[in-house]
Amino acid sequence: MPNRAYKYRIYADQPTAEFFARCCGVVRLVYNIALEQRSSFWRQFRKAEGKNISYPSQARELTAIRAEVPWVAECPIDAQQQALRDLDQAFRNFFAGRAGYPKPRRKFVNDAFRVPSSRVGAIAVLNAKWARVRLPKIGDVKFRYTRPISGAVGNVTVVRQANGWHIAFSCAFEHETPENDNPPVGIDRGIVNTVALSTGEMHAMPPSNLDDRHKQWQRTASRRNSRSKRQAKARRHAARIAAKAARQRLHWQHLTTTRIARRFGAAVLEDLKIRNMSASAKGPSKSRARTSPRRLASIARSARRRGTASSGY
Repeated sequence: MPNRAYKYRIYADQPTAEFFARCCGVVRLVYNIALEQRSSFWRQFRKAEGKNISYPSQARELTAIRAEVPWVAECPIDAQQQALRDLDQAFRNFFAGRAGYPKPRRKFVNDAFRVPSSRVGAIAVLNAKWARVRLPKIGDVKFRYTRPISGAVGNVTVVRQANGWHIAFSCAFEHETPENDNPPVGIDRGIVNTVALSTGEMHAMPPSNLDDRHKQWQRTASRRNSRSKRQAKARRHAARIAAKAARQRLHWQHLTTTRIARRFGAAVLEDLKIRNMSASAKGPSKSRARTSPRRLASIARSARRRGTASSGY
C-alpha cells in the first residue's frame, strides 16, 4: 500500500519551539550514541553477551538512561525509539548492499523527530484555516490546515526547516492504477531546457533571482565576524532564501510531471547521472584533466537552478 505525506506549517510560540528544539537534540544524541556504540563497541558487546548489538538491546539501555537522566526523559520515548529503529534499518540496508555506512546526524541539518500514530491524538479541524493535534509530552499543536488528510495516518514527524517548524503526516491509502491508452513519451533532461520531450516540446524552469540573493547573503555572512549574532542573522536569511528556491523548484517539477503523466501512458528517461553533473567542482582527477573546475562549478550551478539536479536519481 503506497504512502502519501501531508505537510503543514506550525506557528509555534517560543516555549513550544524551544521544546521542539530540545526534542530534536535529544533524538539526535540518542541516534549518534547508538551509532558510536555499534561502530566501536560491537566486539566487546558480542564477547560479553554472546550476540550482536540490536534494536532490542539498545532500547533496553535507553530505558535505563531515561531513568537516570531527566533531560533525556523529558523528550517522548517514542521519538527516541524511532531513532533507534532508523539506525537499525540503516545498518540492515548497509549489510544488504542497498546503502552506505550510516553517518551521524548533524545539528540544523537533521532537526526532526517522529512518533507513531498510536501515540498521537485525533486531528481536530478548528476551522477552514487551522487544525490541531495532540502529541505525547507536548500537548496540542496548532498547524495551518491547507488541505484535507485522506488515508490512515502511520507516523507523525515534526521537522525544523529554514522557514520554521512543520508537521508531516505519513498516510497509507489505497491506489488503483488507472487504465491509460495514451502513447508513450521519451524524456531528456538537460541544463538549458530542464525537460525535453520526444514530441519536440521543451520545458524549462522559469528564471528566478533567488539564487543571486542567496549568494549575496552568503557573501555578507562571510564578511561578518565569525560566530557573531550578525553573522548568524545573515546565515538565517541565506537559508530562508535557499529553502524558498527549493520549494519553487519542487512546485514546478510537480506541475510539469503531472501534466506529462496526464497526457502520456508511459515515460522513458535516459540513464543520465544527474548527481555527477551537480557534484563538487573539484571532482576526481580524471575529470579535472578534461574540464576545468570553474566550468564544472558552472554546470553544477546551472543544474541546480534549472531543477535538473533535484529531478534526477
